Amino acid sequence: MSKNCIKSIRLIAIGYVICFVDIYLLNINILPEFIAYYLFYKAIDGIDEYDNSAHLLKPIIQILGIESLISWILVFFDMSIDYYPIIVIIESLTRNFSTLGITI
Repeated sequence: MSKNCIKSIRLIAIGYVICFVDIYLLNINILPEFIAYYLFYKAIDGIDEYDNSAHLLKPIIQILGIESLISWILVFFDMSIDYYPIIVIIESLTRNFSTLGITI
């Protein structure tokens, strides 16, 4: 294994620890998940040397990181994101595609 791949695996391991360990100070998570998603994003380049399809993960990691950042910022304002409209849109799209014979 190259040094770049070992570094990427180390970044992924640290990211997993950050995702699963929650340390709160008052009401704020000191280890927010968007940091883990950033580490995952940086690790993709090293993993891409061995698996060419790894770069396909970048857009979903960006979306998850942005959602995590927005949720973390909203904690400061004592607000939260309502996911119900998003779920309804996704379910209606999957129903529409399934009637056309397209599976998602």
